[in-house]
Amino acid sequence: MRALNIAILATLLFVGMSCSRGPETLKIMSYNIRLSLVDDGQHNWDIRKPASITMINTL
Repeated sequence: MRALNIAILATLLFVGMSCSRGPETLKIMSYNIRLSLVDDGQHNWDIRKPASITMINTL
């Protein structure tokens, strides 16, 4: 009986703590890592590097 009371109390505490929090923000970023090929054109790493750095820094 005591174990049941402790389990109920713990459940109520966890539910109460989860309800008192405000909304949380989760930011997710994904990007593909490519090989550096001669015929990459506009997808060459040297061209994409500044945009990738900006994306990481703004996250």
